[in-house]
Amino acid sequence: MSRSRKKTPIVGSTTVTSEKEDKQIAHRRERHDVKTQLSQGLEPEVHHHPHSGSEHFAKDGKRWVDNPDPKDLRK
Repeated sequence: MSRSRKKTPIVGSTTVTSEKEDKQIAHRRERHDVKTQLSQGLEPEVHHHPHSGSEHFAKDGKRWVDNPDPKDLRK
């Protein structure tokens, strides 16, 4: 796999390399909300992620690159 490359030249729109920490925080908040709803006897909302999304994460989305550098096409 050392020679594998992305076929579509799409990169993130910021200097943040990963959204791992943002996703961890969002999932913690969601698990806390579900646990709170269960303790109150309510039915938790299924597949509703109010704490995730581009407005809550450090990246601003993705964009196409016109002339991609080989560095941008690494996996």
